[in-house]
Amino acid sequence: MKQQQEEEKLLHTAMDGKVLRGTLGHAQEEQPSVYLLSLYECESGIVIAQEAVKSKENEITAAGAFLHPLLVKGRIISTDAIHTQKKWCAGVHAYGGYYLLTVKENQPTMRQDLEDFFADEGFNASEWGYHKKVNKGHGRQEVREIWTSEQMNAWFEKEWSHIAQVFQIRRRVTKGEEEREEIVYGVTNLPRKRAGAKRILDLNQKHWCIENCLHYRRDVTLGEDACQVRIRNAPQALAVLNGGILVLMDWLGVSNVAKHMRHFCAHPQEAIELLLDKLSR
Repeated sequence: MKQQQEEEKLLHTAMDGKVLRGTLGHAQEEQPSVYLLSLYECESGIVIAQEAVKSKENEITAAGAFLHPLLVKGRIISTDAIHTQKKWCAGVHAYGGYYLLTVKENQPTMRQDLEDFFADEGFNASEWGYHKKVNKGHGRQEVREIWTSEQMNAWFEKEWSHIAQVFQIRRRVTKGEEEREEIVYGVTNLPRKRAGAKRILDLNQKHWCIENCLHYRRDVTLGEDACQVRIRNAPQALAVLNGGILVLMDWLGVSNVAKHMRHFCAHPQEAIELLLDKLSR
């Protein structure tokens, strides 16, 4: 029970970048297009931090602003392979957080080591963790499998901070006679007692909520990409407001945000009444 309570305290937080497309192609030299990096709580839907990626910088530099105990401690931060960097891993661990990272071509040696490890039949696979998840629907079947291991921890410990598990995820999608397969490798400082194979697989899949529940809805529902406001920090401020609108709508139990936005624009008093009614309960 105590272990379960400790696990529940960890907040899964996804980190991802997004360009505000309405600022592309119009900016003057002193007002470049806007690219934002966000920390997004997957369960609550709240953007807890947002950083603008400055001109001549990249996501890696901007992510350094998030290395603070208030933003890291007690969180599992998942992100894409660009942030599979030694400095990032060390910073997250030092501030009491956990990282979940995929390993791709930007770390070629590490990726090759993981490929060789999971392909080597000489390793004792009986000690590996394993989980399989199958989803079916609309004539489509998706099979996700994961293998986790602690056997590579010592191999990486000199250069990488506190790696506790490595993993391989195999995803196969079948639709009719077509079949696609994708293999992903990754590392985490989550020990097995806090995250078994099933939990790591779930975390990897839920990372994409930042795309599906935040970025997509800001673009399609709230028209963020169509907005061409680009004066000073106005694009960043509008992005914060858009995120706040989505959190508020979710809290109010609104399922069709676009429909209700149109209705509330015509009947603003009803929006106020709905909010006050929720607050009074």
